[in-house]
Amino acid sequence: MTNLLAVMFCLLDSSFWRAKDISSWADNVILKLNNPKLWIVNLSLVQTSDQALQIIREALKEFFVILPEVTSELLVGFTILRFERGEISKESMRQVIWEIIDSYGEADSSLTSIEEADYSSCKRKALDALRLVEGCTDIKNFNALLMN
Repeated sequence: MTNLLAVMFCLLDSSFWRAKDISSWADNVILKLNNPKLWIVNLSLVQTSDQALQIIREALKEFFVILPEVTSELLVGFTILRFERGEISKESMRQVIWEIIDSYGEADSSLTSIEEADYSSCKRKALDALRLVEGCTDIKNFNALLMN
């Protein structure tokens, strides 16, 4: 199972979630926690996606979370989902995927050139990760998701 913070990093870094999305998520989580962590409270107050991404980066460091190998696949998957929502053009999607491959390619051998790849598994992983985050308002599972 992928760490919650790692998935949230991918949601924000891919621009699949915006500031309002992460703020709304944090508000829902805060309502269910007796003593929410400061990073969650700070997420509920963000005005920009850059602020949210910085908070997530700081939380990743605080909890000693190393981004997993699946990070590049999640970024590709969320980029494809943005294309399917009509937020970016096909050419923009291809450019972003190329940048992800260029950045993560050596670390993740599952990604190949755009022309050679079938990215349906990336999309599937992104959808699974999105369900993980959206479902983590079940506080019984929250700490387990955070610490995995």
